[in-house]
Amino acid sequence: AIVTGGATGLGKEFVLSLAKEGVNICFTYMREEEHPERLIETVKASANVEIIAVKTDLSDEQSRENLFATCIDRLGKADILVNNAGIWLSGYVTEISPQDWDLVMNVNLKAIFHLSQLFVNHCLQHDRTGRQMCFRKIFLSAPPTNQLGNFLRFWQSNLKNSLNFSKGPSTYSE
Repeated sequence: AIVTGGATGLGKEFVLSLAKEGVNICFTYMREEEHPERLIETVKASANVEIIAVKTDLSDEQSRENLFATCIDRLGKADILVNNAGIWLSGYVTEISPQDWDLVMNVNLKAIFHLSQLFVNHCLQHDRTGRQMCFRKIFLSAPPTNQLGNFLRFWQSNLKNSLNFSKGPSTYSE
């Protein structure tokens, strides 16, 4: 399994639950303060699974590709993808720079799409089924940001629903 944002919070709980089920795990972390080695020690003390942590900047395409390649190289396969990591900027829309907005979009949307694409291609290439989950937490604290939050939830919902795949031809038409 690959779990983004697996060192802390909900992601950490996913890692612990998957380990209890005997699943080998590759999880991401962003900063050393997240202490990924502690989670590895905890899992190894309670479950007989392989577990690795990969420092990943999910806003960066090359970093995401490195994550996926490292997981496959070290664990041999990936049949579960948990897109859990996400960021949110606090403040009003008028205070958010275009660069900060790009960072949010790259982590919260583009990373989901890119990792899902890598995952689906891996499953298809090896003729195996896989499971994927997407989780997001968005905290809104002021009415002017609600429209922005609703927009993000709409996109995340539609992206998640559009990531289904099959071996057959696309049935999309206009």
